[in-house]
Amino acid sequence: MDNILGQLATATINTFTLSAPDHSRIALFIKNVEMDYVHEAIQVKIYESIDQCIHNWIIELKDRKEEKLVFQCLNEVGICQYEIHFNGCQMIDHTLEWDYSKKGPAIHVVYFAYREMKKIIKSQVFN
Repeated sequence: MDNILGQLATATINTFTLSAPDHSRIALFIKNVEMDYVHEAIQVKIYESIDQCIHNWIIELKDRKEEKLVFQCLNEVGICQYEIHFNGCQMIDHTLEWDYSKKGPAIHVVYFAYREMKKIIKSQVFN
């Protein structure tokens, strides 16, 4: 047991992805994800895309009752360590940030409330 806890304590998560099953391309444009387990909320910052796939997804979210989001944590060699499935996500707010001082793309800030969260351990090999 101590060995497993030691592996968990020293696990290196180098990257993450966030995707929606019907909109897999959003994973390419994610800037930042913040999760609030207490209030069952997620804030996602997403770069605007030239092909409008992010804009279109957000417009669809206005009319869609629920979305599923899947957050994956990957180690330094790209092996998925665990997934967090957020079911029953509803967009509760959206803003679009423009920052000309940074000369980068616009950033959508999307707030979701979720109904259910489930964490799934995918790999016991952490380092």
